[in-house]
Formats: sequence, structure tokens, C-alpha cells
Amino acid sequence: MSEKHESNPILTLPSPDEPEPVSYTLRIGAVGHRHLKNPASVEAAIGKILKQISTSLANGMSDPYQPKTTRHTTWQNAESQLTWKVKKSLAKLKILPGKTPSNRQTNLHFHIISSLAKGADRIISRAAMEHLQASLQVILPFNLSEYRKDFDDPDDLNEFNELFEKAENKEKLIHSSFQSIYSHEDGYEQAGKELVDSCELLIAVWDGQPSNGKGGTAEIVEYACSVNRLVVWINAIDPEVPELIVTNIQKTEKVIDYEGNQYIKVLTHVIPQIPAGWSPRFMQVAEYNRDRAFRKKGFQRIFLEYQEKFESNGIKANLKPERLQPLLHSILPHFAKADYLALRYQKIHIRAAIWLYRLAAISVAIGVLQTLYAPDQTRWIALEIIALLGAVFLFRLSLIENWHEKWLNYRHLAERLRSLIFNSLIENQTSINETTKNLWLPFYPGPGGWVLDVFDKIKKEIPAFNIADEENDAITQFILISWIKDILASIKC
Repeated sequence: MSEKHESNPILTLPSPDEPEPVSYTLRIGAVGHRHLKNPASVEAAIGKILKQISTSLANGMSDPYQPKTTRHTTWQNAESQLTWKVKKSLAKLKILPGKTPSNRQTNLHFHIISSLAKGADRIISRAAMEHLQASLQVILPFNLSEYRKDFDDPDDLNEFNELFEKAENKEKLIHSSFQSIYSHEDGYEQAGKELVDSCELLIAVWDGQPSNGKGGTAEIVEYACSVNRLVVWINAIDPEVPELIVTNIQKTEKVIDYEGNQYIKVLTHVIPQIPAGWSPRFMQVAEYNRDRAFRKKGFQRIFLEYQEKFESNGIKANLKPERLQPLLHSILPHFAKADYLALRYQKIHIRAAIWLYRLAAISVAIGVLQTLYAPDQTRWIALEIIALLGAVFLFRLSLIENWHEKWLNYRHLAERLRSLIFNSLIENQTSINETTKNLWLPFYPGPGGWVLDVFDKIKKEIPAFNIADEENDAITQFILISWIKDILASIKC
């Protein structure tokens, strides 16, 4: 049996080229009032904001130097802007590359999530599908037949049916059974929260007033703010008012002012002007795809090392070549890239930390020597200041470039992908499931959401296959040799 495998190696993978960039899907939720005074103006405002989102993210896709909005203090914002301008200047001088190569740009897809209620829901959904070629996901407050009864007007029902036919999850909703609910309001509240949980960005056409019942627009917006979704507010009363980002709703109950008007206090800020303001996760995926620390030679070394290792272990375990090849063809290039980048940033971070302490020690040593042997030589102070400034610069640069965070995130992604190779053999599971919840460590709160996005995208690309019962022993032996023994060896070390 062993000789047979040696004459027919397990892996016939192509030359190890960098894997295709992992695509990204921006999930947009739609919520708003059913009855609008000026639907045409609302539609124009929605089209405008969708175009702004698309244009901004397209710029972020091609331009590798963008300021970050994850910084909250004035100092951090100023530092981010300064870093951006310095990099742009270096790009103009051709010291840094001026544009992301087309083969390393991140493909961006849009996905609209809606309940397809009359009015704002449908306007947003149609606009997203028309302007962004977005796919559609429908979330219903109760079962389909019951929901259709909510549309008394035949034209209203026909419009719903027309849009529902375009939903990606149409078949699932037709055949799914809903949990019993106490009232329609409970259903709308549940659907609204599910919609918010499923999206990254929420577009709300809202009049700024409290909800008349459970599951109303104000309650959904308030919930979205509480779970840190980006909420774009289009004023339902006057759509020509500039759009705003809602950060918090302080009261949802009705409050009467001295003129008898009802209002609630809404905290807002202006629409983002840079790509990271719209989707930090997209920008992080784009940064991973085009990371300038990537070197093809180092990537190929890791790829070939694991290719040889898995081939050899497959022969020892008598594993059929056709069983392992598709998994390694789809996962191994991504693992090799993540593993290489993790090792590269580990080295960069450790070197920076070592030199930071060296510069601090040099500064102290200069001060001591100058005090003891040359108290009148003030020029030594300049050397001390230079060493201190060098340490501060290295520290700030490490934080700005996120060397430590990248090391941990890339390592986390690499280990997930390594596990995925073996788990796919065990589980025969290629559908995307809910990603395992992160377990926080004192020094590392878990990977950013973008890491799980990348992992899930790669997982969806695994080809489907069936495992015969007689293959179980070979698969078990392969996992024992290739994975379990490696883990035990690392623990002993």
C-alpha cells in the first residue's frame, strides 16, 4: 500500500502563488417608516448616501494610505492624520508604492437586509440592489403567509412579492417554521433586532420621534446604537436635511416641550469622510490582502514545507490522494500567507521592543557618564535627547502600525486555518456556521471581527465531499501524525 502511494503522491498542487485576495461583503440593514410624506425625496437621499458609501470604500480599496477613525482622542486623531499625510508624501516621492496593485485589491460586495415592509424598507432595498448590485436577505417578523396578510392593498402585496422573489434566502423562509409569538408587535421587535444583529451598517429613514409601539423605528435605532452599529439617519420629514450618524438615543419615551411638541434627545455626528469611517472591518481585510510585509519567497518556503509534510504524513497514514488534495488546495495557500505574516510581524515587534529598551538604556547611560566624567560638556545632553526621542518615536510607530496587534491577529487566523484542514476531514462540514465565540485572555481580547470574516470566507470555499466509513482509520491516523503530535511536541518545548 505504501509503495502505491509513493508512486502517486497525495499533493499535485500548482506552484505556490499568493492566494487570491479574500473578498468582503458589507451588510447593510434597512429600517424606516411605512408612510412617507415625500417618497421621491427619500429615494434621492438614499441614492446619494449609497453612492457616497460605495465611492469612499472604492477609494479605500485602491489607496493603501488612509487615516484611521478608530482613534478616539484628539491626540490620536492628529497622529493618524499626520501619519497619513507623511505616507502620501512618501508615495508621491515613490519611496512607498502609490497604489494597491489590482491583483491585491479587495473585492467588495454589498448585501441588503430588510423586512420589505411598505415605504422606507422597500425604497432602501431597491436602491441598494440598483446602485450597488446588492444581494437581498429578507427577515420576516412572522411566517410568510401571515406576513402577507399585513398588506391590504393588492399593489402593495404585489410589490412585496416581486422583491421577495429576489431574496437569496427565499426558499428557506418559505419552508421554515416560526416560533409562536404573542403579538404582531413582538414579531416586529424580534425581526428588527435580528436585522440589526445581522448587519454592519443600518440605514434608518426616521422622523426623530418615539415609536408608537414595540418594534418601531426609534426602538430599532436605539437598539442598533446599543450594539455599536453604524446608524445612518435620513430625516423622514425633510429628506433634504444632511444625513447624520446616530451615536445614541437618550430617551425613547415621549417628552413634551413648552410649545407642546414631542421630541427625544438624539446624539449625532457628521457623515464619515474616509473609508474607515464607513467600515473599519473592510479596511482591515483590505490591509491584510495588500500587506506590504508580505514576501513571496517566505510564503513559498512555508507553503512547500507544509506541502511536503502533509504529503509524507498522508503516505504514512494510507490516506487517499483525492481526499486531502482539495482541502489543501483551498486552505493551504491562505494558511501559509497568514503564518508568514504572523512570523514577520512577530519579528518586527520583538526587534522594535528590544531597540526601544536599548535606546532608553543608552539615554540613561549617557546621562550617567556625562554627570560623572564630563559635567561641563553640555553637548552630551543632545545625544541623550536624541536617544530618548528615538525611543519615543519607535514606541509611537509600533502603535500606529499595529505591529503587535497584527502579529496576534495573523497568528490567530493562521491557527484557525491550520485547524480547519483537520476539522474539515473529521466533520465533513463545508457550510458556514456561527464562528466559535472568542475566549478573552488578559493580554489579548481576541481577534478583530475582520479575522473571523476572512476565516468564514475561506471556509465557504472548501469543496464538498463525502467520507466513506473505510477512510476513517486513515483520517484518524493522519490527524494524529500531522496535528496532535505537533501540539504535544510544542507543549513539551
